[in-house]
Order: sequence, then structure tokens, then C-alpha cells
Amino acid sequence: MIQNSVKTSLFGLIGWRQSTVSGMPTVDATNLASSSGLMFQDFSSLVTIQNVYRCQEDSAISDINFNTFLSNLVKSATLKVLNAVFSQPDFIENKVLYPFENDWNEKLTNDTSFVGFQINLPNRKDLSWSINQVFTSFDASETVTLYLFHSSRKNPIQTKSITVSQDTEAATDLNWVLSPLDYSGGKFYIGYLRGALTTQAYNRDFESANVQAGFNTLKLIPIKIDGHNAATLFDVNDIKNTDETYGLNFDITAMKDFSNVVVQNKSKFVNAIGYQVAADVLDLILKTVRSNRIESITEGQVLYEIEGLINPELPRSVGLLKKLSNEIADLKATFVNEPQLTRGTIG
Repeated sequence: MIQNSVKTSLFGLIGWRQSTVSGMPTVDATNLASSSGLMFQDFSSLVTIQNVYRCQEDSAISDINFNTFLSNLVKSATLKVLNAVFSQPDFIENKVLYPFENDWNEKLTNDTSFVGFQINLPNRKDLSWSINQVFTSFDASETVTLYLFHSSRKNPIQTKSITVSQDTEAATDLNWVLSPLDYSGGKFYIGYLRGALTTQAYNRDFESANVQAGFNTLKLIPIKIDGHNAATLFDVNDIKNTDETYGLNFDITAMKDFSNVVVQNKSKFVNAIGYQVAADVLDLILKTVRSNRIESITEGQVLYEIEGLINPELPRSVGLLKKLSNEIADLKATFVNEPQLTRGTIG
């Protein structure tokens, strides 16, 4: 997987050069921007603002909508490149923390404390985790605020007000992502403040009810911080490990995550994105239904640019699709197929 924020961070690596042809739309600052110094027109002589303008379907398109069209063209091409490079399965595991049956006999007495779990992750930057759902078990209906903290920040990074149900294990969607892209080292903590609660949590104390699933990529340790009653991170020196479960259970997915690889190596994706945009523009020229397409451009010229030419009697020409294929192969070899030299461990 690659996180959406990382995908959008690649927009602006290459820009569009403003056309000098009379009557062409004005390209806005976002589409002109190029952090690499390269322009999309550099990847094929047929990739021009005029050709894109003449071949897109709206003959009366405004400058604003044309710039949106250009942006969407680049975004689509960028996603095609990322999907082509990182095409292998990224799923690792999905488990419920406590998979075994529980009874409804043991209740935990409320006091002034933060209770929940410490989440230990391996020291790796190529994985991420999603806390998909929380399952709550309490003896009365009430609103409980669930907090997610990271040791690098005083304030919670996520909160969720949950209406727990009386004597019913209720599921609430969270979809909270734990990613090393956003946090360097440290630990996560998830739980709630019970100082003001009247509802009591059921503890898992029936046969194998408190036996955790065997996650391969993380550990969750029940914790309690006595005397803590604020919606901020507690003093980690006050953490006490316990064997109680506090009415909480979680559905968690671990995924292979290439977000950090992309962020640290944006420049290596420039050529692939440039060739993909060029190929998409040429495809647009070939398939346009506009009657006022550039008449001087023949189908043969476009196909020559796309496919190239291999003829022993003529100079060899490498087409855009071959160039793009070579770039994708190089990126896969660099970032996907390289051997894993080290493995982190779960603390």
C-alpha cells in the first residue's frame, strides 16, 4: 500500500510549459510548478498544451476547467505508475486481538485512571497497521471516549466518542492508521478515561477469553495509569502492566507499506510519470472525437511516438511505451525486488 498523502506529494514533480500559441488557455501556477525542472512537453514533441486542448472533449472548456483536466491527467498517470511499480500483494495479516469466547460475569470497578493498551511495533519503516474496529463490552449504555496517543505528542492523535451497549459486544469502526511515516520510534497507547464513567467494563476472565491472537507484527499489552484523568498523554513512568482487558477488543490489519520509500525517493519517479503522461496524451490524440483536432498530426506519427521503430534499414527509435516499461522495471528492481537485509523486532 501507499498512503494517499504520499501519492499527492508526487504531484508537482513535473510541470506544464505555457503555450505561446494564440488563444490557448492560461496554465495556472499549480500546473506550471516543477520541482524537478522538467516539463511534460520534454517527454514527447507531440505533448503540447495545444494538442491537449484541441483533443479533450469539451470544445468550450474554461481555463479553470482545463487546468483541472491537466491536474487530473497528471494524478491519474501518477497513480498508474505507483500501481505498476508496487503491484505485488501487500496484505500481511488481519486478526481480532481476543478471538475466543467470553462470559459476562466479571466487571471492573471504575476509579480515576486511564486504562487500555500499549501498542508495540517493530522497528521498521515498511509496514503500517490499521485498527479497523473496536469491540466494546460494558454493563450499561453510555458514551465512552476512546483515545489514541503516541509517545511523541502530548495531545491525542485520534479520538472517538463511542456509545457502548448494555451487555452486548458492540462494534465501532475506527480505521485508525499506525504508520512509521508519521511517527519515528516510540509507542502508541489506546484506551479511555474511566474517572467519570458509571458503566463498568467486563473483563475477559473465562477459560481462554483473555488469550490474545498471535500477531506476527505487533504486541498489545494491557496497561493502567492510576490517578490520570486528563485527555492528554500521561507520564509513561506511571504505566502499570496488568492482565485486565477493560471491555476492549480490536480488529487489526497489518500491511506492507511503501509510503516511506516513495517519500524518500521522489526524484526517481520523475521519468516514469513523465512517460506515462506523454503516453496518455498521445492516446488522447488518437481517440479524440473532436472534429477540430490538430489535422497536421497523422495517426502514423502518434503510433511512431508510442511504439517506436525497429527496422534494420532505418535508425532505431525507442517508443514511449518501451521507455515507460524500462522505467517501471528499474523502479521495481530498486524498491520491490531488492533483498531484505535487516529485520526489525517488536519491542
